[in-house]
Amino acid sequence: MKKKLPISVVCASHNGEDKIPKLIESIYQNTYWPQEIIICGTSSNDFNLINVNKYRKLSIKKLVSKIKSQKYQRKKAQNSAKNNIILQLDDDLILKNNFIDLMFRHFKHNK
Repeated sequence: MKKKLPISVVCASHNGEDKIPKLIESIYQNTYWPQEIIICGTSSNDFNLINVNKYRKLSIKKLVSKIKSQKYQRKKAQNSAKNNIILQLDDDLILKNNFIDLMFRHFKHNK
């Protein structure tokens, strides 16, 4: 199992059913994993294509927001984050293999 770094990844999504699985796959393929992934969608349908069996070792929280506002959704996800280092990612990003590690090393000494 890959090492988890004390980072929370938050993502706001609207109609992200096709995009979110690609983001999660790119996180899964990273050299290190975040301690948690929090996705705040505007519908439970945003999470339909996530392969829960494949990603069961990742901690993925799924939140549904009745308010369709990226700012509100990001804040809602941030409020449930456990870590001081929070990466706000868009739902259509595909991360490079060492992205999580690079961001952790960059921000771990900054407040």
